[in-house]
Amino acid sequence: MPEPQPPFTGIVLHRQQTGESHLRLHVASPTDGLLRVLARQAKKAAAPPDLFDAGEFSVDTANGGSLFLKEFRLEKRRTSLGRSYAAFQSACEFAEVFRKNLEHFEEPAEPVALLQRALDAFEEGTRPDATLFKSLYLLARMEGFPVKEHWLGELPSTQRREAASVLNLPLAEQTTHEDHVEKLLHSLRNWLRGVDFVL
Repeated sequence: MPEPQPPFTGIVLHRQQTGESHLRLHVASPTDGLLRVLARQAKKAAAPPDLFDAGEFSVDTANGGSLFLKEFRLEKRRTSLGRSYAAFQSACEFAEVFRKNLEHFEEPAEPVALLQRALDAFEEGTRPDATLFKSLYLLARMEGFPVKEHWLGELPSTQRREAASVLNLPLAEQTTHEDHVEKLLHSLRNWLRGVDFVL
């Protein structure tokens, strides 16, 4: 028999079809880390949470430990993210990187707070390129990678100044050209791959 579990809050990072009647949701919870929840798709069932939805999940545990969604109480739906392709694409990239790395954190509250801030910024649509750059950089630092000392410190002086500007200025005050931010992102991604950060 399924056993009810205490409800938890979380953000949907990923949705995957499993068979004809279920979706597998990957949920980032500030208390429980990364959770995989099966949500039933049926005419009589409530619509399962959408990508980037935040809310409270009530689940049952079946034999084998699988979590089945019993009820979802929506707290925030990021409908504005779909209005900008660049913002949506960047949000999806960060969510995927976040999903692959969250299990490496003993305490998930701080990285999930970063995810929340990043998604809010992506939804506002102001400089998604800078938001993605900042978010990847901060996530890598949180995970303990020496991104400031090794990657940032070894950049050519012009790029180092640009990176510092992007990292330190609020999104509304960004002046670094998008092409230059893209070069910084490319360099950062390459460095992260080299130190086994999962992209």
